[in-house]
Amino acid sequence: MNAALGDEIGYDGPWVSKFKNDKKNNGLTDLETVCVLLDKLGLKVIPESYECYDKKFVEAIFFLARMQITHSADINDYQFASIAPRLSELGY
Repeated sequence: MNAALGDEIGYDGPWVSKFKNDKKNNGLTDLETVCVLLDKLGLKVIPESYECYDKKFVEAIFFLARMQITHSADINDYQFASIAPRLSELGY
């Protein structure tokens, strides 16, 4: 794994291993130092498949969803027209 990663970034496997595992005088590896630096800058690394959204935006979405749920009269408020004819058959 270290060799493959090293090839991708232009370094050899032993360099990558040292970067990840060699503790310095501060007790941290170079990789851990980079992580601390990112944290102090208010940044974070997430998986490439994730998407980031502003926390206030997500809170607003959840607030609106809760408001809709509390203002709904019954389960029929959430049914699609295609299932409406079968509601009594399904016990609603």
